[in-house]
Amino acid sequence: PASVLAKREHPEKWYQQRWCDANRGQVEVVLPDGTRCDCVTDTHAIEFDFGNNWAEAVGQSAYYSLQTDKKPGIVLILETMKDRKNWIRLNS
Repeated sequence: PASVLAKREHPEKWYQQRWCDANRGQVEVVLPDGTRCDCVTDTHAIEFDFGNNWAEAVGQSAYYSLQTDKKPGIVLILETMKDRKNWIRLNS
């Protein structure tokens, strides 16, 4: 796992903080069951994940949506042009 993280341009939290700040959201919101939603805005419960984890992001955002009664959202972090295939998969 450490070698995978070393390849990342920035850690996930770096993207979370910047996006959430720019969209007036709250980072790492603890939900009633103790799980943490990456970012909660007035309208959305947002999951952040790297491109290769697109499928997991779908499930997590759906779960956070149920827990917060907000729309699910995903910020998919694409670091290279090769990651575009994951964006296509997510949107399919």
